[in-house]
Amino acid sequence: VGRHILDRLGVEDYDVGEFTDGDLKKIKTILGFYLNRMALRRAECVFVNKKTDHVNLSRLLSPNRIMYIPPGLHPEDFSVSLESRHTIRSQLGVRNRVVVMTAAMFRPGVKTQGICQVISSCRQLREKGHEFLLIIAGDGDQKEIIQKKAEAELGENAILLGKLSRQSMKDYYNAADIFAFPGINESLGMVFLEAQSCGLPVVACQDWGAKEAVVDNVTGFLSMAANTTLFIAHMEKLITDEGLRKKMGKAASEHVRRSHDLKINYDIVYQELQKTLAKND
Repeated sequence: VGRHILDRLGVEDYDVGEFTDGDLKKIKTILGFYLNRMALRRAECVFVNKKTDHVNLSRLLSPNRIMYIPPGLHPEDFSVSLESRHTIRSQLGVRNRVVVMTAAMFRPGVKTQGICQVISSCRQLREKGHEFLLIIAGDGDQKEIIQKKAEAELGENAILLGKLSRQSMKDYYNAADIFAFPGINESLGMVFLEAQSCGLPVVACQDWGAKEAVVDNVTGFLSMAANTTLFIAHMEKLITDEGLRKKMGKAASEHVRRSHDLKINYDIVYQELQKTLAKND
């Protein structure tokens, strides 16, 4: 059946030796692969929101048929607010204390692994004598595991905020001074854009999607996931240097408005679609 469909599609370069009638799973996969490839080859313009996709698609399509549109948000939904900062910091009782924020759904796997890495990093920094508060936004099946780890390693120096609304997320971003999350296997991680939009410098890993949102050494610090020591050192640098936090935070907010504003980026898509339609009239 699979061979018959591929023949009807005009596919001639599949490997018969690897494609057997009894391998149903492979049949389903290979059909999807060839259908996707056929659609891409026929498209006049392919929009991508990840630079890695642009590189990979360049092996199949000419560069002038691929357009990279940076991922984005509506910056007005995550704006800098001194009022929010004052209100939440008063509720937390932190005054001039540095606040580190992290956020994710407490799902099994890499989300929980990332939160746990931040907790462990904070413990090591506190053992070096640094004073700060960690606030953790999120909820899910792994809440008990995360809560026990936070209590054991940080005690009263960590607060679990639970699941927050978009407005509350904005308020807590504003109350914080640093956003830290490795972003393991994240294709992007919208939290990186949200935090930067609210004026927070970011500490993350460059192996995955964070590099699509964070400008290393400008709006935050990126490190290889295998180098957890450098991840901790980046957090320490921001915790101990208020001037650097403010400088990077300002750059982060400006970066989101310049490069990751959905309205601006969608307008680019609209204009390109208009040009494509005009060519076919």
